[in-house]
Amino acid sequence: MFYSTLLTLLASGVGFVSIRLRCPFSKLDEKILQSLVSGDPQTGSSLLYDMLNYYDQLEQVYDLIKSGSQEGYDQLQSIDKRGPRFCYTPFDLQLVKKNNKFNEEQVNELLGNIQGCKFIWQSIMQLHTVHWIF
Repeated sequence: MFYSTLLTLLASGVGFVSIRLRCPFSKLDEKILQSLVSGDPQTGSSLLYDMLNYYDQLEQVYDLIKSGSQEGYDQLQSIDKRGPRFCYTPFDLQLVKKNNKFNEEQVNELLGNIQGCKFIWQSIMQLHTVHWIF
């Protein structure tokens, strides 16, 4: 199971040195995307958790790149060039809300997670560009 693997972070004085993802970005992105597009309550039961997990892992990649770690760039290769696919693929929010019995707070959390991932992705792309220029 994806989540049985523990997240391993080795910290140093300047930031993260190593990261082992709980679930590979491509698999987690596909799982989230499937939940959003299908609106299926069986796949959507862990949707908010999966999105938060994706955000956390993306933030760790940001920290790695910011610290100049090659591992951050390596992890970046497993993400679609446009960023997390669930951030730019259209889906029926009302269907997801209805099928998962989300209240307004959960809908706001869902949308906030998407916006958060977009923001982190844009930040990574800015760092990525700066690090490649210099």
